[in-house]
Amino acid sequence: NIIANKLIEKCNVITEEISKGELNINNINEYCKENGISEVYITDDDGVTIITNNASTMGFRFPEDELTQAHVFRKVLKDKSTIIKQNFQKRDFDERYFKYVAISRRDSIGIVQAGLDVEDILCLKI
Repeated sequence: NIIANKLIEKCNVITEEISKGELNINNINEYCKENGISEVYITDDDGVTIITNNASTMGFRFPEDELTQAHVFRKVLKDKSTIIKQNFQKRDFDERYFKYVAISRRDSIGIVQAGLDVEDILCLKI
């Protein structure tokens, strides 16, 4: 829970920074390195990733298929008060262990998701 709560705090800061126009695709990598976050995904109102520090996933759409690990995060699109905290688990597509959390964007409808690779656990700024 300590890790999940810290990641939620980081997501709240991210939403503030996006709202102010201070965090964007040009400085997301630096933000993640400074804060020890492995991956960040910020989506539009359809759940399509528009800002991330993982360039290979730009444009990824959080799926509607309930059998996928990422589906649960779409709940944030329907209810801005929803907070998602997943346990460490293997990702569907590469079997690396990650913990993901997500909250709603404040400036518009969308998801702000932060992930921590188990291998990066000591990098997270607590």
